[in-house]
Amino acid sequence: MPTALETATLRLKQLCPEGVPELLDVDYTDALAAALRYTTRAASTAYTVGAVVVPAASNERTYRCVVAGTTGATLPAWPDVGASVQGYRITDGTVTWEDAGPAFASPYDVEAAARECWRRKAQLCVGLVDSSDGSERISYSQIYRHCMAQASLFEGTWVA
Repeated sequence: MPTALETATLRLKQLCPEGVPELLDVDYTDALAAALRYTTRAASTAYTVGAVVVPAASNERTYRCVVAGTTGATLPAWPDVGASVQGYRITDGTVTWEDAGPAFASPYDVEAAARECWRRKAQLCVGLVDSSDGSERISYSQIYRHCMAQASLFEGTWVA
């Protein structure tokens, strides 16, 4: 069974396929890291305000850190699955979590990562000069415009 990261990487490479200009695997990995929606809550771990987690035993909700600190060694009493808890707060060690809404099926916003990858491809074309060897012509300015147009397709998308 593939991990969430492997599944997201495969999907990302479908949305932003390899080709001129080439991205490195690290470009795809970095884009997904920046598009991480949430992580699984960990014991005895420091969290900053704004961090978003899900309980290890999913209750299908996400929780945003509203008071920074360190989580407890034991699990807090998360609400049950399906509980109507918008705005619910829970203390976990010295961290305070607030219900942030339903959890997406994937922790990665692959569409946001695709937008970033297309922008990175466009950036690779900046400063390159269109050229021709007599039989073939490479138009980096046209490739740049294409990449930016592709990036714009993923503006403001929210897909679970």
